[in-house]
Formats: sequence, structure tokens, C-alpha cells
Amino acid sequence: SLICITTTCVVSSYLLSRYLTQQMLYRDGVVMLEFVQSVADIENAKARAAGREPDVRDRGMHELFDHLAGVPNILRSNIYAPDQTLAWSSEKDLIGKRFNDNHELEHALKGELEIETGVTGKSEHPKHEHMFLSARPVQFVETYLPLRDKKTNRVIGVAELYRIPNALFETIDMGHRLIWATGILSGLLLY
Repeated sequence: SLICITTTCVVSSYLLSRYLTQQMLYRDGVVMLEFVQSVADIENAKARAAGREPDVRDRGMHELFDHLAGVPNILRSNIYAPDQTLAWSSEKDLIGKRFNDNHELEHALKGELEIETGVTGKSEHPKHEHMFLSARPVQFVETYLPLRDKKTNRVIGVAELYRIPNALFETIDMGHRLIWATGILSGLLLY
């Protein structure tokens, strides 16, 4: 029947689109985590060689974060210490502040990769750390990357990146169009 075919095509297209988005964002987050962690490992080794424990407040780590802030399409980068204090930020006025009720940060401090998407200036209840991200509405990905000490595997901090990965968004949109076009054509053929 037409109702069954339509329902099946719409639900399947919706679920596939959602799955594609989640997996693409997750894979992008994993790649970012591997890159940032590999560079942090070098700074951690330097700290150990100098007789210090790895710490995101270390000057060598701040140089890494300065370079990270210069990567194209990054709106802001923040580095949180284990006590949830901003140890470093590309927005210097934020350094030393704490933002309460940040569940994504809490999860990342437990070692979990956290990814969110949003549009600047479009939320009814914006998070405090989203202040001054962009003067104009822009779609972004907010990624919380747990940084670990390679020797002990403990989380020594969290890198929070606000990025505008336009190529990723275009690929996801193209995938959505392909999924929905296939769903519609399949429905027409079945009918």
C-alpha cells in the first residue's frame, strides 16, 4: 500500500541520514583527537625528560595550543585543566574561568570524546562558553578531546575546539541528498 511504502521510505531515509551525520562527525572527531594527542605526547615526553609531570598548564603545551588556534576554520580553542578551569584559550579573556554545568566537559574529563554541532547566535539558551564565537550566524562543530598522559593513560586535560569544517558539512549534505533521492526513487519504483 502507498502508506506503508511512504512510511518505510521516509523512516529509512531519516534514520540513514542521521546515522551518516553521527558517523561522519564522530570519525572527524577521532581524527582530530589522534592529531592533537600525537602532538601532546611529544610535549608530555619533554615534560617527563625535564623531571615534570605532564600538565596542560605547562608552557610547552601552551605553544602547542597557540599553533592549534592558527589552524584554518577554527573559531576558538580552549584547554581545560582537570579541575575544569580554562588553562588556555585563544580568547585570552576566558583564561582562568570555569563554566559550571558543562556535561560535555565532564564526560571528556572521564576520557570520552564529545561532539556537538550548533549555529552561533541561534540557541534560546546559549552556553556561556559560546560567547563571542562569531558575530554572524555560522554552523560549527564543538569537539571535546580528552588529552592523556601516554605513560599513565590518565586524562591531564581537555582540548575544546570550535571549528567550521565546511567540506565536512558539504559532504554530509550531499550524503543526505543522495539518501533522500534514493528513498524517493525506491518508493516510486515499489509503488
